[in-house]
Amino acid sequence: MSSGFPVSAPIIVEDPAVLQQVGRLRILAWEADGELPSFAPRAEVWIDEHDSHAVNWVILCDGLPIAAARLCVHKRISELPDIASLIGYEDSLVPPVAAFTRLVVSPAFRGRGLSKELDGMRLAAAQEEGCRSAVVVTHVPARMRQLRAAGFRNLGESHHRTVTFAPSCVFSRDIGGVEMVPEGGDTWL
Repeated sequence: MSSGFPVSAPIIVEDPAVLQQVGRLRILAWEADGELPSFAPRAEVWIDEHDSHAVNWVILCDGLPIAAARLCVHKRISELPDIASLIGYEDSLVPPVAAFTRLVVSPAFRGRGLSKELDGMRLAAAQEEGCRSAVVVTHVPARMRQLRAAGFRNLGESHHRTVTFAPSCVFSRDIGGVEMVPEGGDTWL
C-alpha cells in the first residue's frame, strides 16, 4: 500500500493500551460518520464485553491506530455481538459463526483498501477457527458493495436500526464448505 505514510500491516491487538486506542478510534470514526451507533455510549473510549474474547486487528500509522476490526466466534447465535440486529436472520447462519464487527477506519485514511485488508485477515482466521458462516451488519452503501464483491449475500434489512439516518442490512457468507440454500432455493456460496 503506497500512502506516503508509514502504515503497518494488520496486527493482532495484544496490548490493553492499544485496545484503548482502538476504543477511541471507534468513537472518532463513528462520530465522523454523523452519529454514534445505538449500541455505543457517548464516551471517549468504547470497548465492550466481546473485546475480552475476540480477536482485534489494528493497522498503525506512526504508532497510532488508523484502522481496526474485530472477529468474534460463537457457537450459539444468541451470543453474537449486536444480536438485536440479527433477529429474524438466525436460520440463515450456520454455527460456529464469525461475526465481523467494529470495523473502523480513520476518516483521513479511508478509500485506501484498509477495510478490505482487515476483512481478508478476519476471513482467513474464521476459516482457521472452523467457522461455517460469517455475518456482518452495516448501513454504509460503500461497505455493502464491498461485502457483495467479497462473496457476502445481503439477507435483508435488519429490524433494528443502529443509526437513525439509514437502515442496516445483514450480510452473510458461507465459509465452511456447507452449501446453504435460502428460501426460494437459490444457492449462494
